[in-house]
Amino acid sequence: MTYLGKYKNEPRNMLKGFAEYYFARHNGGNKSSVTDFKTRNLNMKWKSNANYDDCGVFLLKHMETYYGESAKEWNPGLEKDNFEQMKRLRVEYCGKLLAHKENDEHHTMISKSRTWALENKI
Repeated sequence: MTYLGKYKNEPRNMLKGFAEYYFARHNGGNKSSVTDFKTRNLNMKWKSNANYDDCGVFLLKHMETYYGESAKEWNPGLEKDNFEQMKRLRVEYCGKLLAHKENDEHHTMISKSRTWALENKI
């Protein structure tokens, strides 16, 4: 599937939404400095059309590991179509979110997560 076929105008829509949110919170400014920003699609080795469920996992891993380097230099440790890796990352990120100290129920969540992981052999 082509980039345009998959994402259509979503990068532009995302920039527009971010600009409106940001400049509403910061009393105006030049929205075009954000909406006119040029985006590019990196050709990543792990890119796949076979995984329809883990876009959030990919997003979190990208945010965690990308510092502006070229796609050739960037190694987030992701493997193409490695569904076991995605399963492990889902558990890891869910655990971090649920057990974060800002979560009022983090003690309960830690206990329930450990029980679930033991029951599911993760």
